[in-house]
Amino acid sequence: VTFNGASRADGERALDRAVAAQADPAWRGLKPHERARTLTRIAEGIEANAPRIARLQTLDTGKTLRETSALAASAAGTFRYMAAALETMDDALTTQRGDYLTLSVHEPLGVVSAITPWNSPIASDAQKVAPALAAGNAVLLKPASWAPLVALERARIVEASGLPKGLFSVLPGAGREIGNLLVEHPAIKRVSFTGGTSTGRTLAKQAAEKLMPVSLELGGKSPTIVFKDTDQDLAIAGILFGMFSSSGQSCIAGSRLFVERAIYDQFVPRLVAATKALVVGDPMDPDTQVAPL
Repeated sequence: VTFNGASRADGERALDRAVAAQADPAWRGLKPHERARTLTRIAEGIEANAPRIARLQTLDTGKTLRETSALAASAAGTFRYMAAALETMDDALTTQRGDYLTLSVHEPLGVVSAITPWNSPIASDAQKVAPALAAGNAVLLKPASWAPLVALERARIVEASGLPKGLFSVLPGAGREIGNLLVEHPAIKRVSFTGGTSTGRTLAKQAAEKLMPVSLELGGKSPTIVFKDTDQDLAIAGILFGMFSSSGQSCIAGSRLFVERAIYDQFVPRLVAATKALVVGDPMDPDTQVAPL
């Protein structure tokens, strides 16, 4: 499969612009509550475009429209939350050790890269982009090659918010081209990555060479445990949602199940029957419970 996306030269050009934009006091020099206004406008832009965002995400990922609509609302909420955090953000007077006063002050790191997976792009992107912008950084976002449309739509909304140009760029492309650049380049001061464990190990090694902080959200095997005194109807509903939402493509999917022996023979057939009754179909159909990838 050949992907059309940003080249390394595109990435380097975006990096140059990000470094210049972040050094400009037009953003980093704003008081926190002033940056909050822009984040609020981004949240409002996401809400105003939520139906389009949900549809794009469904087209890109195959997730049901019901799920992608909820994710669009979640993304707007993330930007609103960070705006609220800025409104109440405090630095601190540190403990005095002599006849002087010292102050702990938060400062932006510089340029931050965000690398996100395909399965929940609007929410995953917001969880990385909103706090980085709130802190006064520039952000370079690399969405998954499989699902770039929502990230590009977000770039349009961010631009309309009045954020100074160069502070936010979307670079859809292959990991070997863009992903490596957004980790290894000396201008990158922090990386936030959500994705596969093997890629995360490689990224951690690259970050260690630079002594650069990195946030890794990797794959997992999340267990559900059912005890004999449980509400079985509630347990079955939770298991089905945990396993089959996002068509099962989630790092927090309930991909293992432990059932107490005393109820095993009763519970498992009920779960199997409920699984067989799930409606598989068109992700745009409101009755669909499991959509194709």
